[in-house]
Amino acid sequence: MINIISITPVYDADGTLMYSNVYVEVVLTSGEKGNANFTLLPEEIDLVAVSKSIKEKIKNGL
Repeated sequence: MINIISITPVYDADGTLMYSNVYVEVVLTSGEKGNANFTLLPEEIDLVAVSKSIKEKIKNGL
């Protein structure tokens, strides 16, 4: 299972989305937990987000 902890979009001075920092918690079926940070570029959002609501959270923050 993956739990989204935070999504922080970063914009340039013109208000254009440059990238989003995503922090997640991963829980394995064995019960082990771990955390991960990654950065998504605007062109990558459609590749990883399966729903419109997740895409909006990535672009606007959580």
